Amino acid sequence: MAGPHKSSHPVTGPSPSGRDESADGPKRPRASKIDVLQANALRPGTVVADRYRIERVLGIGGMGAVYEAMQLGIDRRVALKVVRADLAGDSTMAARFQREARAAAAVHHPNVVVVHEFGQAHDGTLFLVMELLAGESLSQRVKREGRLPPRDAVRIIAEVASALDAAHEAGVVHRDLKPDNIFLESSGVVKVLDFGIARLLERSGDTPAPIGTDGGALPEIGQMLGTPRYMSPEAVARMPVGPAADLYSLGCILFELLSSRHVFTEKEPVILMGHHLRTPAPRLREVAPQGAFPAVLDDLGHELLAKLPVERLASA
Repeated sequence: MAGPHKSSHPVTGPSPSGRDESADGPKRPRASKIDVLQANALRPGTVVADRYRIERVLGIGGMGAVYEAMQLGIDRRVALKVVRADLAGDSTMAARFQREARAAAAVHHPNVVVVHEFGQAHDGTLFLVMELLAGESLSQRVKREGRLPPRDAVRIIAEVASALDAAHEAGVVHRDLKPDNIFLESSGVVKVLDFGIARLLERSGDTPAPIGTDGGALPEIGQMLGTPRYMSPEAVARMPVGPAADLYSLGCILFELLSSRHVFTEKEPVILMGHHLRTPAPRLREVAPQGAFPAVLDDLGHELLAKLPVERLASA
């Protein structure tokens, strides 16, 4: 998630007791990172880039925040993603942010969030303007309801697959597909979000090659990007990833929707990634109630979760 505009404050070190101490003040509990980010979030009424007035905070993460904002002049409500001020000057962060905008804007599909604008304000603030959605994330629904009815799970997976198909045709691999990045609109439409680490592809015959925001090659080998619980074996191995990596992540999500548990349940990221790399995924029929879903979905999940990309389905 994007980040808030953050001002600079002096920081004191922790005492052995875990509390902050200063030479002339009493001990005080340390503020959490999220508390600090919330305290420095942009206030309602703040205008970004002379045309986006902050209305309220929608979400805060390690890199910044997403706000509901009003686009002045045309009175359009939008979602405004803003990178933390201390990260905005980082060339790598700026390139990543621009890559997210380019990747999302390259995919025109009803199941992909619409990107209206990307830019950098005169004060250096990096921002991304997207359509404002109303509803909840897939992770919120799963947390609330647990295992979904097969019909609902299939509809959601089908719409995500349709979005991925359009993305892959446009030369974009998402690389961080997970329930947090799938949004269920109040209208029922499914939207794929957050192309923050997407890989832009330049196709040469049958072998896609990564391209950077300046047209040059992006580092791929040795670079681990993604979320461990949904990461493909090739991503864990730090090998080049293609559309099949998104299909593996989709298989993890399908498994979760139909069984109410993760493919691999360990919490330690390193162990979890090791399982994705080497341990055969369990079959849905082994962990879900008998007769809970059609057998064809068990076969689909098994094929999506194959270790080798060439063993997975040919396309979304």
